[in-house]
Amino acid sequence: MDNDKRAIGAAERIRIDLAQYLEVEMWCRKFGCTEGSLRAAIRIVGDDAVAVSNWLASGRKPSDDGAPTGRTSPIQ
Repeated sequence: MDNDKRAIGAAERIRIDLAQYLEVEMWCRKFGCTEGSLRAAIRIVGDDAVAVSNWLASGRKPSDDGAPTGRTSPIQ
């Protein structure tokens, strides 16, 4: 078995668990973001910590992902 700690496989990726209050606090401190921003990032990119970190660092806003914002056009 290969014990090289530099080789991180998909199964070893760190996941963010929003159900754990203390974990949410820790990730918010680590990323320097609010809980709302953390939750939005996870909704957009999933719970992989690297993906969330990259998305938050990009400075994009939740509506920047191309997904619908929930807004509807005015009724004509």
